[in-house]
Amino acid sequence: LTLPQWQAWTLAFPASALGTLETLAIGLEGGSGVVYLDAIRLYAQASELISPVDPGTDNLVSYYALDGDFADSVSGHNGTPMGTPTFLSDPVRGHVLSLDGFGSAADVPYTADLNPEAFTVSIWANPHPDGLGHRSPLTSRDDGPAKGYIIYLEPGNTWQFWTGPGWNNV
Repeated sequence: LTLPQWQAWTLAFPASALGTLETLAIGLEGGSGVVYLDAIRLYAQASELISPVDPGTDNLVSYYALDGDFADSVSGHNGTPMGTPTFLSDPVRGHVLSLDGFGSAADVPYTADLNPEAFTVSIWANPHPDGLGHRSPLTSRDDGPAKGYIIYLEPGNTWQFWTGPGWNNV
């Protein structure tokens, strides 16, 4: 319970118990503090956790290593710093980008080849829980007309993913 990030817990019930389950109670004994719970799921089969894997470079459209700059090493859609983004050294991940939440960002102009019909995005983000505004680790949008996509954390720390045209929350 002392981990600073979300942790998946898998509890195995015998298959016979699922047919007779009438209540589910979650409680904690001893200690103090706040525990947040999200997405409780019951399955009629044994669960399996899928470990993330590197998707490789086939069909890679863009790649920003953020190793001290905003260079796109695949297609040359380099970013331009806005505000005061800072690169820090992380013992596990190497360089990481630190954004202050007050307008620091990297801007990559909207382009159709960064907005394919179907795509996969991979982001490591560690937002500060006290953030008050909308915080977006990745946005590719054009507002005339509204198209692209927006991944952001809203005030209250709920993740949102919107796609255009017309901004639909998915």
